[in-house]
Amino acid sequence: FFVYPNPSSDELTVSSNSKESDTSTLVTLTDSNGTVVYSARTKGREQIKIPVRGYKNGTYYLSITENG
Repeated sequence: FFVYPNPSSDELTVSSNSKESDTSTLVTLTDSNGTVVYSARTKGREQIKIPVRGYKNGTYYLSITENG
């Protein structure tokens, strides 16, 4: 997976370099308190764009789960 730009103040892009088109991916972004602030599911090589504009400054944790 590629995640860019990091750090970001506008939009964070998550893309997969997987060659499989039927891969199921769950992307979750949580804040430092463990609260989920964004979650999305994608299939295959789709990019996910996370709008982070308006999020408070701080540390966030990105979790990527592929095929469960």
